[in-house]
Amino acid sequence: MKNGVPGKEKLLTQISVFWFNYLKDILPNHIITTEFDQIFSVEAIVRGYITGSAWSEYKKKGTVCDTTLPEGLKEGQSFEKALYTPSTKAEIGIIIADTEFEFGRDDTGILYIVDEVLTPDSSRFWLSLNYEVGKSQESFDKQYLRNYLLSIDFDKKTSIELPNDIVTKTMERYIEAYKMITDSDPTFL
Repeated sequence: MKNGVPGKEKLLTQISVFWFNYLKDILPNHIITTEFDQIFSVEAIVRGYITGSAWSEYKKKGTVCDTTLPEGLKEGQSFEKALYTPSTKAEIGIIIADTEFEFGRDDTGILYIVDEVLTPDSSRFWLSLNYEVGKSQESFDKQYLRNYLLSIDFDKKTSIELPNDIVTKTMERYIEAYKMITDSDPTFL
């Protein structure tokens, strides 16, 4: 993209720091230490709901990541058993439909969660209040921008300028996700 979403990186960092602090007693992270002997080239993807690329693959092949799923699933439907670990933040009305994590190991062998955690770039956030099986869910993540790019048949090899309204609406969704997750306003705005 010739232009990006101004302030997005700062917001993603603030969300990650929130989660790193929240999860620090469960799994160490690179906010505490940054010396890694090894970063794994493995992503752990958590899918509690069928959406995004999982939905696209399921419609074409009846599978998600080569795992055969029951016939008749509808877009946005929750899995009977999650494809890894289900994730919700239900007490504040957020469904985390899917997410990915990256891990590293330091020179003593301790496993760390690294990169970003539960941000709008690494997760799909839906409002539980509006959740309805069989339809595309209103999301507070990068899916809004992805949908725009799909609608214009965007070629990843081509650099484009995003329209101002797409940039603004994308950032509004990210800010709303931040507020729902942290129950506060971003500090840089």
